[in-house]
Amino acid sequence: MRKWFGFILCLVMAAALTGCGKGNSGSGHGTGTTMTSVSDVLKGGMTKEEPTVTTEAPTVKANPVWESGSATVASKSDSVDVDLSGMSVEMACSEISRMWETPEEYKGKTIRISGEYSGYVDPTTNNRYDNCIVYVDPTGCCTYGIEFVLTDEYKYPEYYPDEGATVCVVGVFDTYMEGEYEYLTLRNAQKAN
Repeated sequence: MRKWFGFILCLVMAAALTGCGKGNSGSGHGTGTTMTSVSDVLKGGMTKEEPTVTTEAPTVKANPVWESGSATVASKSDSVDVDLSGMSVEMACSEISRMWETPEEYKGKTIRISGEYSGYVDPTTNNRYDNCIVYVDPTGCCTYGIEFVLTDEYKYPEYYPDEGATVCVVGVFDTYMEGEYEYLTLRNAQKAN
């Protein structure tokens, strides 16, 4: 339960910075800021004025290679065990919550998810983390998501979506430990229609 709470807290913090900030750009921890640590985020939040909340989605430039690249694309007819992309936002978030609570029920299943792309490279380990985020409300303050690892045929950065782009990916559900925390991921993921 503590792992689940920690992940949700991180997503809420990231969403609050992306969905509620104004004029943020750059490549921080998937937050749309150039801040790189929690202390930078906290210091930055304390020195800025109260953000203006807008319900308009930001305009995101499409990555033409991601959109029409030669990498394999999973079609809607491919066998999928859980299709989060076909669910309402509330239902998808409920299902993701269930994945956090009982990951053993989903291991090895093929999952399709659509949402907003958020990528992050940890500067201390140089590990790359790519996520598909599902928003619950227009401000982006309540979010759920799943990390995914694209197949080797998707070369970074040309075959990756732009930050904030709408994506749909299909992959095999799995979990992994990093430190003392367990994380959800979709392995062997690929772009989906």
